Amino acid sequence: MKLKLPIAVSVLTILATTFAYGQSASRVMARLSVPFKFVLLKAEMPAGTYEVLKGSGSSYDLALRNSDTGKTVNLTVIERLARVGGETDKGRFVFNLVGDQRFLSEFWPSGAADGYLIQVTKKEHQHEIVK
Repeated sequence: MKLKLPIAVSVLTILATTFAYGQSASRVMARLSVPFKFVLLKAEMPAGTYEVLKGSGSSYDLALRNSDTGKTVNLTVIERLARVGGETDKGRFVFNLVGDQRFLSEFWPSGAADGYLIQVTKKEHQHEIVK
């Protein structure tokens, strides 16, 4: 009888820890290869493979992780964007091109009806899409 109680407590602790870890884990919404450096929230990001992570909080709880370096930046979502036509099968980044600088502006997850506005460029610009 003395042995059953510590075993039961140990099993419950392991289960609770596993459940808590699963609740706090982020899930990858998209993985895209960006062939050029770009600016995100005043920081220059190198070319590479990036993952957009969805946290366990609200739908605005996103982060961008460079798969090559492991560096993660929290994304500030300005607003959700409704998709008007176009394909939903692939994720994509939309960059604002101003001169020779690219600014990450929008993120569209694959299979989703809407996207995320991340930053706005007030200067005259063109859009460049990475799928």
